[in-house]
Amino acid sequence: MSVSFLILLAVKTVLGWYIAMGAVMIIEAISYPLRLAISLDAKQPTISFWAMREFFLNLGRAVTLGISWIFFMKELYWPVFVLFAGIALVYPLLIQKKLKGIS
Repeated sequence: MSVSFLILLAVKTVLGWYIAMGAVMIIEAISYPLRLAISLDAKQPTISFWAMREFFLNLGRAVTLGISWIFFMKELYWPVFVLFAGIALVYPLLIQKKLKGIS
């Protein structure tokens, strides 16, 4: 997924953008059940679990959107793709840590 975000940096045409974003969306859709299952394996799915999960997901989205907005306002587009690629690159490390905590 990280590589697919970095590929977006090199896209020069609208068709290329659609193809690259399609790849990002496919990879994201395929990995979603795994990402959800790991968080469900770690905790009991109670209402407080879902509330805290949604709180932190939305907090992360707001921070990422804010950082992206700052870069876009400064007309610096490449750091946004690098930011998302970095997040995608770090995510497997967090999952590995979470899996060690489960076992």
